[in-house]
Amino acid sequence: MAKQGTKYEEFCTEVVKRLKAQGDDFLNVEVEDISHDDHIVGKTGVKHQIDIHADYKDKDGKVIPIDIECKDYASNVPMEKIATLDSVARDIGAMPVFMARVGYQSGAQLYAKNLDTPIRTFKVNDPEHASWAKSHRLRTVHAHMNIGIYALKSFTICVKSKKDDGFLKKVEPDDLFIVDTASNKKTSLKKWISKSYSNACDSKEALYSESLSAEPNQVLLVNNQSVPFIKVEITWQNNSSESNMDVSADDLIYGIVEDIESGAWHIAYKKRKSIMGQVRNNGDHLE
Repeated sequence: MAKQGTKYEEFCTEVVKRLKAQGDDFLNVEVEDISHDDHIVGKTGVKHQIDIHADYKDKDGKVIPIDIECKDYASNVPMEKIATLDSVARDIGAMPVFMARVGYQSGAQLYAKNLDTPIRTFKVNDPEHASWAKSHRLRTVHAHMNIGIYALKSFTICVKSKKDDGFLKKVEPDDLFIVDTASNKKTSLKKWISKSYSNACDSKEALYSESLSAEPNQVLLVNNQSVPFIKVEITWQNNSSESNMDVSADDLIYGIVEDIESGAWHIAYKKRKSIMGQVRNNGDHLE
């Protein structure tokens, strides 16, 4: 039978692993070999149970254990729990770290801070239970979007000779060029279409029409064939839409580590595949 608090210990272990994978050195050391529910024999010969055991190397390359104590208490951690961790950490020569669901009693926090080897204290929670309001952070962002989209309703080329109508119907607009026969200057019709689209968006009209009249000496160049033309007409239809979307930290974040001393947050994100799934799901419910 699993001991009380095991689920929270497993959660904290996963948070530490994710922070490491993200390159977040929240303990100011490079954490290695993270494991849950380990046992270490101390200098006294006593075997100690460690909620989360990890290692790091000091500046001389010596491997130092990290002892992370996890408490899923409904109230603040008392001073005696800090004292117990300090005693165990001294026996096994470890860096002491405390993680708690709620927080710490003022005496416990002061004690942890002023030990010869201070104990790093953190609150660790899922996004739902983190201190958003107290830390003046936003958990959910409400976004209202007005998306301007124009669709091509019609595109007509008025040529001087009817025999060219059938020929042009088989050609895509991107393959058309306007050539000045006097200067041999060639301009892609695609540029005018792009400019016309911008003009349509700026107009905000339900239907936006624009025409490009041929100047003297101008012809259309289609597959190296010159086609005299009168004008090109284009019409855009406004398909703009409004959407409301909530972007929630709950969809992106796995766990949050709050540093009690500095107030800094270290955020362990959900895996990429999970994030993308949440984004797709949210998009299905846009109003």
